[in-house]
Amino acid sequence: MTPKKKGIRIPHMFTLLLLIIAVCTILTCVIPAGQYETYVDENGVEMLVDGSYHRIEQTPVTPMKALMAVQEGLIETAYISAFIFIIGGAFGVVAETKAIEAGIGRIIKKTSKRQELLIPIMIFVVGFGAGSFGMFEECLVFIPFLVPICIAMGYDSITGLAVAIVGSSSGYAGSFVQAANVGVSQSIAGLPMYSAMWYRLIILVVMLTIAAVYIYLYAQRIKRDPTRSLMYEFDRQREEKVDLNDLPELTGTRKLVLLVMGATFALLIVGVLKWGWYINELSALFLGMGIVVGFVARVGFDGFGRLFSRGVGGLPGGAGEGGAVPGVRHRLNDLFRPGLAAVLYQHGVAQEVDADAVHTLHLAHRLLHVGGAGGTGHACDIEFLLHRVHQTF
Repeated sequence: MTPKKKGIRIPHMFTLLLLIIAVCTILTCVIPAGQYETYVDENGVEMLVDGSYHRIEQTPVTPMKALMAVQEGLIETAYISAFIFIIGGAFGVVAETKAIEAGIGRIIKKTSKRQELLIPIMIFVVGFGAGSFGMFEECLVFIPFLVPICIAMGYDSITGLAVAIVGSSSGYAGSFVQAANVGVSQSIAGLPMYSAMWYRLIILVVMLTIAAVYIYLYAQRIKRDPTRSLMYEFDRQREEKVDLNDLPELTGTRKLVLLVMGATFALLIVGVLKWGWYINELSALFLGMGIVVGFVARVGFDGFGRLFSRGVGGLPGGAGEGGAVPGVRHRLNDLFRPGLAAVLYQHGVAQEVDADAVHTLHLAHRLLHVGGAGGTGHACDIEFLLHRVHQTF
C-alpha cells in the first residue's frame, strides 16, 4: 500500500466554489441586510450611488436556493461552458500536428549559435504564445533542449529553465486575447469582449521585456563567474548532449497549420473590434480553425472527432466552473448583495477607497490564486466577487 503524503492539500476549484456558496449563504443569516441605490452608466454597467445606503429586511438564503444556483447557473450560462469546450477541442486537433513545437524548434535551431539572441527571442515567442492562445504546458517540452544549449553557451541550467517557464508565465499573466481567461472573465463581468486589449498588450510587452532583461543579465553574470550559479557543481557533471534533430521538423503541413492559427487570431481581433463579435462568433471561429487544421493535417473524419474529444477532455474543470460560477453571480447576487452592501458600508469602503482596502483585496486575491488549478477556473471563481466590489469603488 502506498503511504499517503502528509501536508496541506489545496482544495479543488469545485470544492472552493461550493465553500464560497456555503459561507455566503451562512453570512446572509448573520450580516444585517442593506442596500444602495443603483444606476446604469453610459457603458451600460450597473453602478452604486454614493451615500444612498439604507437598511432593508433580512432575507437569508435557504440551502435549497444555494444548491439550485449551480444547476441554474449551468443552464443560464451554458454558452460559456460550450465556448471553453470548443476552444479545448480545436486546440486538441492543433496539438496533434505538433506545429507549435516545430515552429519554436525552428527558432531554437536558428538562435542556438547566436548567444545574444536566444534568450530574448525565445522569451518573447513563448510569452506571446501564452498571451494569445494559452500556451503554457507546451513550453515544458523545450526545457531538455534549452538547458544543454544554455550550458554550452557558458550559462547554467537555471537559465534554460527560466527561458521557458518565466517566459510562458509572464505571457500567461499578461494575456491580451486569451479566450479561455480574458474572454470568460470579461463575459462574467459584463464588459465588452476584449475591451482595453491594447492596454493589456502594452502590459504584456513590458512584462516580457523585464523578464528578458533580467534573465539575460543573470546569464551574463553566470558566464563571467560560473561558480555563482546554484547549479554549478551539478552542471559540471552533466554528460547529456542535445540533438536538435530530435525537435519536430517544420514541414509544409505544419507551416500551413501555423498560418491557419495566425489567420484565426488576426480574424478574431478584427471581428471583435470592427464587427462586434462576441462568444458565439468566437466559438464558431475556433471550431472552424479546428476543422481547417484537421483538413490540412489530413487527420480524417474519425480522427478529427477523436482529437477534438481528447482536447475537450483536457478542460472539464474550467468549462464547468465557467458555467457554475456565473450562476452564483446571476442567481445569488441579489440575495448576497444586501449583506455585502452592509459590510462595505460599515468599513467605509463605499465612501472612500483607502490603501488598506486595496491591499486587503489584493492579498485575498493572491491567496485564492494559490488554490487555483488553472487560469480559467481562477477567473471564474473570483471574477464575480471582484466585479461587485469594483462597482462599489
